[in-house]
Amino acid sequence: MKAAQRPLVLLPILTALVGCEASTVRGERCIPGASVTCACPSGQQGAQTCNSAGTYDACQCLPPVAGATGGIGGTGGVLSSGGTTGSGGVIATGGSSATAGSSGSGGKTTVTCSYTEFRLPDTTSGPQHIAAGPDGNLWFTENWGNIIGRITPSGTITEFPIPTAKSFPDGIAAGPDGNIWFVEGSVLANKIGRITPSGTFTEFSIPTASSDPMEITAGPDGNLWFTEGGPGDATTNFGRIGRITPAGIITGFMLPTGNTGPWSITAGPDGNLWFTEIAGRIGRITPAGTLTEFAVPTTAGSPAGIARGPDGNLWFTEGLILDATTTVGRILRITPTGVATEFAIPTRKSVLQEIVAGPDGNLWFTKSAITDSGTYIDSAIVRITPAGVVTECSIPNGVPAGITSGPDGNLWFTESVDGKIGRIAP
Repeated sequence: MKAAQRPLVLLPILTALVGCEASTVRGERCIPGASVTCACPSGQQGAQTCNSAGTYDACQCLPPVAGATGGIGGTGGVLSSGGTTGSGGVIATGGSSATAGSSGSGGKTTVTCSYTEFRLPDTTSGPQHIAAGPDGNLWFTENWGNIIGRITPSGTITEFPIPTAKSFPDGIAAGPDGNIWFVEGSVLANKIGRITPSGTFTEFSIPTASSDPMEITAGPDGNLWFTEGGPGDATTNFGRIGRITPAGIITGFMLPTGNTGPWSITAGPDGNLWFTEIAGRIGRITPAGTLTEFAVPTTAGSPAGIARGPDGNLWFTEGLILDATTTVGRILRITPTGVATEFAIPTRKSVLQEIVAGPDGNLWFTKSAITDSGTYIDSAIVRITPAGVVTECSIPNGVPAGITSGPDGNLWFTESVDGKIGRIAP
């Protein structure tokens, strides 16, 4: 590792491009809009944002977060040292409810919304991605805490430490085998992990060295598919799509265009897998491994999250758009034949991250905005209809990241900076 500081992924960061393993050094080049944490004089956590020049701005100290504090009600189990399996959990409960309105213009609908937040035992653990599990609960990754978390629809949290230290878990998804699968993105790990609903781990090493796995999803073929954004070995370019069977057999498919940073991935309505490339492309791969890439309409676009929509199309976020006059986030819709339509998000300098189809027939995504000084503002959970109408629910004290539809008919999201899990009704 080059530094003890671990990255908080608030916008796609292709770590292989900035020359890092699993942490970001302030003086290195970075992807504009990316963020890492930093220490404030008061001892609280702040954030540094990558500016348009590709370097990190000064540390911005965030205000304290109000809310209920969860208590710890148990101890973790003992993991086998250096082994590939293990179990153990820490249980916590506690939630705080809030009501907020979003004021806006230029295309946003003003609403008053209610949401509930559940604080993690360690608020610096960096909850990142979240997915509905096969057991009726929600499962999420804690990137800094090296933990897989589970939260019930009523808000009871259980945490399971990952056997491999400093694995930096990221994407997570329910598998066809009744287990939960996740990626371990650090160079120290470079694995795909599996955890049973009862908390038993199994880990599978990825054959490609330094593959930097990002996100994972269940495919239509009964396997799991994941993105590899890293450099691989000396004979390969950046970027592969990986497939892993429930038995742990991994196959990699190299992208036709190198150095594009494959990021998010989802199963499409056409029986294929679709994924984003932060260099400005949307990719499609058949279960047999045939790859096709589509350029996004805005050449400076940085596609991030992707989801299958209720209208039979794919929807994805463009995390940050850099052009000569402004910085605007966009939501894009692409048909299975590759025809794309863009919808601009009115907030200037919007940072758009994960997106999911909601139970109400709309798409929901996480959003914040960056001031010229690099401070995150205007954080929200946002709804967009298939026709492109945008409605925002403000999250004043958080920076939402991952989002998913829960088994209880609500939307669930992570707040990476504040160490909380949120729940909001559609």
